[in-house]
Amino acid sequence: MEPAEILLRYPLFALLERAGIDRLVQSGSTITLRTGQSLWEQDEEGKHVCLLLEGRVRVLRRSGW
Repeated sequence: MEPAEILLRYPLFALLERAGIDRLVQSGSTITLRTGQSLWEQDEEGKHVCLLLEGRVRVLRRSGW
């Protein structure tokens, strides 16, 4: 299934016209991560928005906060 078709299944994106979804998809990129690979590290400055299209992630936080 194409990313635009996946996004249209969710209420957040369902209000957008297809052209808007297509622009959103074109402005982003699709990546594939392997088990154990990180998207971000704790305390790293956020520069991107991540939309999980498939699979699952685990969120970890270092202790000592």
